[in-house]
Amino acid sequence: MIAFPASVELIVVHTPVSFSCGIDGMRRYCQIILRRDPIDCGYFLFKNRCGDKARVLWFDGQGFCLFTKRLSKGCFREWPKQGESASSIASFFEAQSLIAGGNISDKRFAKVWKKIA
Repeated sequence: MIAFPASVELIVVHTPVSFSCGIDGMRRYCQIILRRDPIDCGYFLFKNRCGDKARVLWFDGQGFCLFTKRLSKGCFREWPKQGESASSIASFFEAQSLIAGGNISDKRFAKVWKKIA
C-alpha cells in the first residue's frame, strides 16, 4: 500500500498517461499540461492507459520519488474522468481509496479534523 501524509495536497490526474516516460516525463506532464511544478506541490496520482497501474510522483526535498502499483487483476475503474479540468484535488481518504481500487464517489469517510493545541 502506498501511504500518503494526511497534510499534503494530493492531485489526481484524470487523463491516462503512458508510463514509459519515467520521472522526467511525468514531471514535464505536470509542468506543461497541469501547469504545476511537482517541486512546489504535493503528490501527483496517475493512471496508465490500460487502467491496471497507478503511479505516484512527488518531490521529497532531495529528489523525485516515483512509485508504481499494479493490480494483480482488474483495473482502476473508479478513477475520476476528465471533465472541465485535467486534474482534481483529493483528500487523504479519497486518495487511499482510489489507490486501493475503491470508489471515491461514495463519500463515506469521516470528517478530517485537526487537534487544536
